[in-house]
Amino acid sequence: MNGNALYEITAGYAARRIKAEREANKRARDAGLIAPAYAEALLLERDALLRYGKAVLETPEKADELKAALEKERAALVASREAALKAAGIDPASLLPAYECEHCRDTGYCGDPIKRPCGCMAQRLMEAALVGTHLDERVSFEKFDLSLFSDDPMNGRAESQRAYMEKTRRAGERYCERFPGNPRPNILLYGMPGVGKSFLLGCIVRRLIERGHNAIMITAYALQDIVLRERIQNQNTLALAPYINVDLLAIDDLGGEPRINNVSSESFFSLINERTRSNKATLVATNIASSELQDRYGERITSRLLDKSTTSIFWLRGRDLRQG
Repeated sequence: MNGNALYEITAGYAARRIKAEREANKRARDAGLIAPAYAEALLLERDALLRYGKAVLETPEKADELKAALEKERAALVASREAALKAAGIDPASLLPAYECEHCRDTGYCGDPIKRPCGCMAQRLMEAALVGTHLDERVSFEKFDLSLFSDDPMNGRAESQRAYMEKTRRAGERYCERFPGNPRPNILLYGMPGVGKSFLLGCIVRRLIERGHNAIMITAYALQDIVLRERIQNQNTLALAPYINVDLLAIDDLGGEPRINNVSSESFFSLINERTRSNKATLVATNIASSELQDRYGERITSRLLDKSTTSIFWLRGRDLRQG
């Protein structure tokens, strides 16, 4: 999720809170016209608060005594207000702000003294993060349909594509359960097109976002395009920052981007290297075999992608689902 999305969410909370409080103030003014005694009690209560503040500043040593007197006076005024509303047939609760979330009162945060995101804020953040990844709603472990994969033994193996994908799905779910404590934080999925690599990446990203982690899924093509545009604008030092710092980065279709000298290899090495040094989780899906990876990206990147001490490697085989 980018900064613009967070700003829009925060601004939305402020707008809803202001709207609810303005409407409540209008209802209170209308009630004052119907029940003048209610409006008078409100004015007297405000005067009492102002007098209390002034008195405390002038005689701070009497703060406790003044506070007790204020509380007694306010209690009488509250009783007077409620009696006036009751006589006019107005429910006092109807004059309170109608917040969308009563837990946080449309601030997005709960708790005292330590403020934490309210459940409604967490939900909005998750939805914004999922929108940012452009994940189809059908991409999830819950909708991982094993029946799409053949149950016949794969060529040269006793195991079927369906059985292998079931094991791979379980591995992905275990990875999410343990995140961020996986002993090997990285995953490399490689194999021919149409065997479920992108879908599996998306399932992992969605599950982690739903659990409150920061995750980004992006194609290698789009990532390279970002680097190119930032270089044109002479801001290349900032281009990869969000992708370096995110908890989990999933790069789909590595090798699908056009080969551009001194861009593809340099940008991806910088990205992978910084994330490896920071022990950040990086997931990669590619149609390219390990030998081709080295030819295209060089020894430095390939060694990091294929490092079994930090990376779990899955070779997805079988029938291309896109061909039916």
